[in-house]
Amino acid sequence: MLWARVEPDYFGVDLLRSASPASPATIPPITAAEVRALHSDDPVRTAAAWARHFAQALTRSDRSPLAQGEWLLQPTLHGLERARMPLTLASDALARPAVDTLDWSSVTHGECLPPVLLRAPSLATAGRVKAWARQARAGSLPPVLLMWVSGLQAHVVLDGHDRLQAAVQEGADVPALVLLRHGERCVDEQGLARADIIVERSGGADMTVEARNRLLLDLYSPARDVLPSRADLMRGGVDQWIAEVDAEARQGEDVQINDPLTRELLAPLKG
Repeated sequence: MLWARVEPDYFGVDLLRSASPASPATIPPITAAEVRALHSDDPVRTAAAWARHFAQALTRSDRSPLAQGEWLLQPTLHGLERARMPLTLASDALARPAVDTLDWSSVTHGECLPPVLLRAPSLATAGRVKAWARQARAGSLPPVLLMWVSGLQAHVVLDGHDRLQAAVQEGADVPALVLLRHGERCVDEQGLARADIIVERSGGADMTVEARNRLLLDLYSPARDVLPSRADLMRGGVDQWIAEVDAEARQGEDVQINDPLTRELLAPLKG
């Protein structure tokens, strides 16, 4: 479970993560039989097989974040072109405290924030972490399932907390599949008007016929893009949200408040 609040200055978001290591159970746990059935020597084929597996699991799950519209599973993090999560990002994700702040100033400089966990990391000695570590050493570790949440400007770990931890312990980059909303981009009417003017005024040699046609095609043809995340109203509204944050903040010493803005948020709740 995760609670979040955008900071008053809109330079980031305050987070409170459950201190429990219990799985959010977004989808059923992956079994050893599924790993054997879906892994192959062809990385592209393996990624496609896991994408189908996660798509089916999300469709059937009662806790799925899927909503009306089109969704995409891609093997690259949003904003990064590489097919695996860098080890530094994965390590940072595991090191983040239960009470945290995502600093958006780094996003404005083109950096990718560490994925946000939905639960506390398991102990390094946990049986499932050890089992996934063996898969990581064998090169057959299933992808970590992430979701891009535009309201956080970060990815959230939907499934694979122990796989993430196992990969970090083995010093390996983490295979990942990212769930995001996907659809047709709205037409930029002002951009179309500017393009029409450019084409009208470019009768000379400065712009070839091919270049003019490409400009018009790029702007007038339907384009697909990542869409903002959506959210539903919480039952009970703000009062329910505050009650849940209050209950989690009172769980004990697992919740450490170090950031001034976050302390300001939770101080009246910890009363």
